Amino acid sequence: MQHRERIALEKICSKIDLAMKFVEKITPEEFLADEKTKRAVGMTAINIGELTKHLTMEFRENYPQVE
Repeated sequence: MQHRERIALEKICSKIDLAMKFVEKITPEEFLADEKTKRAVGMTAINIGELTKHLTMEFRENYPQVE
């Protein structure tokens, strides 16, 4: 694993933790009714998607089970 991939994966894990904190104490109904939380989680998901661009094709081929 390359250094930049490790950094990207650490950031991805951090973003996942952040998104989980946004929703940990609310119900699905409360989430759907809260535009601010929906946008925060959505932007976090976008950030995760951008971070995946730092993963090489070799890395992706080594972990085909991860979409």
